[in-house]
Amino acid sequence: MTRAIITDRIDATDGARQLVLVLDEPDSVGEQAVLALGNYGYEGDGVLYIVATDAWIEHTREGDVLTADVMAYPLTDLDVTAFTEMSAHAPEAHRLLRVRTTVDPALCPGGDEAVAVWFAEPSDTDDDVIAAINAAEEWPLLFAPRPATD
Repeated sequence: MTRAIITDRIDATDGARQLVLVLDEPDSVGEQAVLALGNYGYEGDGVLYIVATDAWIEHTREGDVLTADVMAYPLTDLDVTAFTEMSAHAPEAHRLLRVRTTVDPALCPGGDEAVAVWFAEPSDTDDDVIAAINAAEEWPLLFAPRPATD
């Protein structure tokens, strides 16, 4: 199952609000595909950067509902044929996963920030996830914002 956390308690963000998608048993096809995107990450600064030429996360808010879509271009070792929903911004990119959650609109980050993805144990609380990210023993995936359109 995937859930979302909005927090300002991640040390590396210096108090800025960060959207974190937490996958705590990546068993769906979409969650497995997001897990596989880690193979395309670039190491640096305690994260695996996922660049927008490979994948990104679009997030929008309507009222108190936040929707985050993990989008990816076809990649060498990532079979996207099972994913039929396409990006409105990049028609060749496929939606791998959609996460919807209720949020406090006042705390929600804008739609152009990077989004982190963390793989957790089902028993991990939000506080556990934040502490693990800050401990930096394992690295989250950090997805670049959606690529610019012409």
